[in-house]
Amino acid sequence: MNNILNSLISTAKAADPAPITIQGIGFAKGNNILDLNKGIGNIISTIFFIAGTTALIYFVVSGIMYITSGGNPEAAKKGSQGLLYATIGIIVVALSYFLVTAIAAWAAKGTL
Repeated sequence: MNNILNSLISTAKAADPAPITIQGIGFAKGNNILDLNKGIGNIISTIFFIAGTTALIYFVVSGIMYITSGGNPEAAKKGSQGLLYATIGIIVVALSYFLVTAIAAWAAKGTL
Protein backbone atom coordinates (compact mmCIF):
# COMPACT_ATOMS: atom_id res chain seq x y z
CA MET A 1 0.00 0.00 0.00
CA ASN A 2 2.83 2.40 0.86
CA ASN A 3 4.54 1.64 -2.47
CA ILE A 4 1.40 2.60 -4.37
CA LEU A 5 1.00 5.76 -2.33
CA ASN A 6 4.66 6.73 -2.79
CA SER A 7 4.37 6.04 -6.51
CA LEU A 8 1.32 8.32 -6.77
CA ILE A 9 3.05 11.06 -4.80
CA SER A 10 6.19 10.92 -6.93
CA THR A 11 4.06 10.96 -10.10
CA ALA A 12 2.15 13.97 -8.83
CA LYS A 13 5.37 15.80 -7.96
CA ALA A 14 6.85 15.07 -11.40
CA ALA A 15 3.79 16.38 -13.25
CA ASP A 16 4.00 20.06 -14.19
CA PRO A 17 0.56 21.55 -13.51
CA ALA A 18 -0.99 23.72 -16.17
CA PRO A 19 -0.65 27.42 -15.42
CA ILE A 20 -3.62 29.16 -13.91
CA THR A 21 -3.96 32.43 -15.78
CA ILE A 22 -6.74 34.95 -15.76
CA GLN A 23 -5.81 37.99 -17.80
CA GLY A 24 -5.82 41.27 -15.90
CA ILE A 25 -6.41 39.77 -12.47
CA GLY A 26 -2.90 38.78 -11.51
CA PHE A 27 -3.02 35.04 -10.95
CA ALA A 28 0.08 33.27 -12.21
CA LYS A 29 1.51 29.79 -12.54
CA GLY A 30 2.16 27.97 -9.29
CA ASN A 31 1.09 28.62 -5.77
CA ASN A 32 2.77 31.97 -5.30
CA ILE A 33 0.84 33.67 -2.51
CA LEU A 34 2.00 37.11 -3.65
CA ASP A 35 0.37 36.59 -7.05
CA LEU A 36 -2.81 35.40 -5.35
CA ASN A 37 -2.83 38.46 -3.10
CA LYS A 38 -2.31 40.72 -6.11
CA GLY A 39 -5.20 39.06 -7.93
CA ILE A 40 -7.54 39.37 -4.97
CA GLY A 41 -6.43 42.97 -4.49
CA ASN A 42 -7.24 43.75 -8.12
CA ILE A 43 -10.71 42.20 -7.74
CA ILE A 44 -11.39 44.18 -4.54
CA SER A 45 -10.17 47.42 -6.15
CA THR A 46 -12.48 46.82 -9.10
CA ILE A 47 -15.44 46.23 -6.79
CA PHE A 48 -14.70 49.43 -4.86
CA PHE A 49 -14.34 51.38 -8.11
CA ILE A 50 -17.71 50.13 -9.38
CA ALA A 51 -19.43 50.82 -6.03
CA GLY A 52 -17.95 54.32 -5.75
CA THR A 53 -18.78 55.19 -9.34
CA THR A 54 -22.35 53.95 -8.91
CA ALA A 55 -22.82 55.99 -5.72
CA LEU A 56 -21.39 59.09 -7.39
CA ILE A 57 -23.68 58.72 -10.42
CA TYR A 58 -26.66 58.22 -8.09
CA PHE A 59 -25.63 61.36 -6.22
CA VAL A 60 -25.51 63.43 -9.43
CA VAL A 61 -28.83 62.05 -10.72
CA SER A 62 -30.53 62.71 -7.37
CA GLY A 63 -29.13 66.25 -7.32
CA ILE A 64 -30.53 66.88 -10.79
CA MET A 65 -33.90 65.46 -9.69
CA TYR A 66 -33.90 67.77 -6.67
CA ILE A 67 -32.93 70.86 -8.66
CA THR A 68 -35.47 70.21 -11.43
CA SER A 69 -38.35 69.39 -9.08
CA GLY A 70 -39.92 72.73 -9.98
CA GLY A 71 -41.71 73.21 -6.66
CA ASN A 72 -43.21 69.72 -6.69
CA PRO A 73 -42.83 68.59 -3.07
CA GLU A 74 -42.95 64.89 -3.97
CA ALA A 75 -40.16 65.20 -6.54
CA ALA A 76 -38.09 67.37 -4.19
CA LYS A 77 -38.50 64.79 -1.42
CA LYS A 78 -37.46 62.01 -3.79
CA GLY A 79 -34.38 63.98 -4.86
CA SER A 80 -33.35 64.85 -1.30
CA GLN A 81 -33.76 61.25 -0.17
CA GLY A 82 -31.63 60.15 -3.12
CA LEU A 83 -28.95 62.66 -2.12
CA LEU A 84 -29.01 61.34 1.44
CA TYR A 85 -28.76 57.70 0.33
CA ALA A 86 -26.00 58.47 -2.16
CA THR A 87 -24.04 60.35 0.50
CA ILE A 88 -24.39 57.42 2.90
CA GLY A 89 -23.31 55.07 0.10
CA ILE A 90 -20.20 57.13 -0.68
CA ILE A 91 -19.29 57.23 3.03
CA VAL A 92 -19.78 53.45 3.38
CA VAL A 93 -17.65 52.74 0.29
CA ALA A 94 -14.88 55.08 1.48
CA LEU A 95 -14.85 53.67 5.02
CA SER A 96 -14.88 50.08 3.80
CA TYR A 97 -12.02 50.83 1.41
CA PHE A 98 -9.93 52.29 4.22
CA LEU A 99 -10.85 49.39 6.51
CA VAL A 100 -9.87 46.76 3.92
CA THR A 101 -6.63 48.65 3.16
CA ALA A 102 -5.76 48.84 6.85
CA ILE A 103 -6.47 45.14 7.40
CA ALA A 104 -4.41 44.21 4.33
CA ALA A 105 -1.49 46.33 5.54
CA TRP A 106 -1.76 44.80 9.00
CA ALA A 107 -1.88 41.27 7.56
CA ALA A 108 1.07 41.99 5.25
CA LYS A 109 3.22 42.81 8.28
CA GLY A 110 2.51 39.31 9.59
CA THR A 111 0.88 40.44 12.79
CA LEU A 112 -2.22 38.32 12.28
